[in-house]
Amino acid sequence: MMIRNTISYTVRSDLMVFGTYIEYIYIEIGSKLIRYETNIIIGTVYRPPPADIKEFNESRLAYIMGDYNINSLNIDKQLENL
Repeated sequence: MMIRNTISYTVRSDLMVFGTYIEYIYIEIGSKLIRYETNIIIGTVYRPPPADIKEFNESRLAYIMGDYNINSLNIDKQLENL
């Protein structure tokens, strides 16, 4: 996750996960900065390239964005190459 150094944020360590097959990091941005009623939480997920794709895909249901190092348009072919 890249954040402009002029943006004030808090790392949400209560939401972070660093495992062997998946990593989550979340930040919270104050409502004043974004001119909205409440703070927002932004998260990203990373799947290290050597991590097991099946374990990654069987993690909790979530709507996420990130660098997974998986071509999800051709998942079967990638699993064959493991």
